[in-house]
Amino acid sequence: MEPTLWFVDDLDSNLLKFETSHRNKFKMRFFNNPNEVLAALKTGHPDVLLCDIYFFEKDKAQEIEDKVRTKVEELQKLASELAVDKHQAGVTLIEEIQSQFNNSPPFPVFAYSSKAPYVMQASGFDRLSRAGACWLFKGRHSPEAERMLINRQLEDFKLLHGWRRKFLTHFKTFLLITGFLGWAIGYVIASLLK
Repeated sequence: MEPTLWFVDDLDSNLLKFETSHRNKFKMRFFNNPNEVLAALKTGHPDVLLCDIYFFEKDKAQEIEDKVRTKVEELQKLASELAVDKHQAGVTLIEEIQSQFNNSPPFPVFAYSSKAPYVMQASGFDRLSRAGACWLFKGRHSPEAERMLINRQLEDFKLLHGWRRKFLTHFKTFLLITGFLGWAIGYVIASLLK
C-alpha cells in the first residue's frame, strides 16, 4: 500500500513537479497554504508531510523562486570550478562506516557541514541518503538547538535499535528453544518407533 504524503508549497509548479516525479509512489495531497494543512489535520493525517519553508504572495513567488534558482546555479558553477565533488572524504567515511557495520552502525551518523547545502551536487546528497546519514547544518543553529537535535536523534536511535536488539535476542532464544524441542520430540518419536 502506498504511503499517504502531503506536500505544502506556495508554487503550483513545485507541486506539479513533485507529482510528476513521484507518480504512483505515494497517495498524494497538495496544499498551497500552511493553514490548509492545519485545517486538514483536524480530520486526518498523512504518513509523511513535506513542508516548504518560504511562502510568498502569489504574484511574487515565481519571481523570487527564479532569483534563488539563478543564485543556486551560480553556486553550482562555483562548486564545479572548485571540483568539490572530488573532496568528499566525509561522505566516503560515512559510507565506509555503514559498510563496516553492515548498514547498521551502533550510533547515529551526522553529515555536519556548512558548505554542502550550497555546493554539494545531487550525487553527494544521494550517497549520504543511501548511507542513512542525518543532516546537521554547521553554523545554522544555536549551540542549544544543535544539542537538542543531536539528543533527539540519539534518543530515537536508541529506541529503534534497543527494540531491534531486544527482538533479535528474543528471536534467537526462540529459535534455540524450538530447535531443542524439535530435536527432543524427534528423539522421543524415533525411540518409540524402534
